[in-house]
Amino acid sequence: MMRSSLKYLGLLVCAMLLSAAPALAETLSWRLTEVPPAGYWPVKNDIWLTEQVAQRTNGDMTVKVFPGGSMGFKSPDYLEATGEGLVEMAAIIGSHVAANEQILEMFDLPMFIPWDIPFRKKLMLAMEPDFQKLLADKYNVYMYGFYLIEPRMIHSKEKVASLADLRGVKIRAMGPVEVNFTKAIGATPVPVNWSELYTALQQGMVDGNWAADAPQFATKLHDQTRYVFDVASAGAMITLSVNKDKWEGLPDNVRKVWLDLKDDWFNRQFESAREGYDSGRKLLTDAGVQAIPVTDADRQRIVDAAKPVIDEWQSRLDAPSRRIFEKAKALVEAYHASS
Repeated sequence: MMRSSLKYLGLLVCAMLLSAAPALAETLSWRLTEVPPAGYWPVKNDIWLTEQVAQRTNGDMTVKVFPGGSMGFKSPDYLEATGEGLVEMAAIIGSHVAANEQILEMFDLPMFIPWDIPFRKKLMLAMEPDFQKLLADKYNVYMYGFYLIEPRMIHSKEKVASLADLRGVKIRAMGPVEVNFTKAIGATPVPVNWSELYTALQQGMVDGNWAADAPQFATKLHDQTRYVFDVASAGAMITLSVNKDKWEGLPDNVRKVWLDLKDDWFNRQFESAREGYDSGRKLLTDAGVQAIPVTDADRQRIVDAAKPVIDEWQSRLDAPSRRIFEKAKALVEAYHASS
């Protein structure tokens, strides 16, 4: 009789647990929106990540990736759309949302972060807690991780061989810093959404654009821009971010899968940046695009033009954001001092 009662009790407990368990197939089907195209390495690495999550959770969680802005959100709206739960995840480009949160533009400051992969990884890891707290407190967003893409060049329809050739040239620029820096080096900045850039180049709304080489090729913008002026400025910050309520609502075992994958995902992004820097230029030149080096004299003028842009930018920071900037600046200065 005792054995029969215990058996009944065990079945009852199992039934209660099963009835309380979430319907994973319904509740853990997420979407991830991205600005870059499907062929660009950040998207490929995010697809790898989401496929790993699906495998390691035995299909209990799936994430569909929407590259190239195909969900219909404009990139400046990604931060708020994620915080409000209009989309579960977004790869948010810092300069694109700088009108809402200025400090996210920090890594786009011209000539600020050295092109040194080990240092960039060190800097990212040091700054991660600061940005996680900021996004969680202000926007209801959990920042899974972030990274920097390759330095940005000026891609143009007509040959630019010097800063003097940039005068009056209409260059697509996004975010206050890039707009001000474009003016500082003599060009005319024009804001155009990335998804509309090919048409803008085709129709003469702009004469060129800022971009790293690899995405310029992946989006076929090089069909319109046959020259690269080798400025090599900054390298956009991208945060892979999640609606905070959704993140905290994940079952512990599923959240652990995401966290266990994080280091591999992070390292993949930075190794891809290294490869993208080399392979992106080769893809362009193999396609007949001509790369124009910047002279030493123009390089110094570019560095000098960047300084007042950075000074003006930091003058607008609020106190919490200024602390974040000063922390990053100290790390950059220590790097230069030891180099």
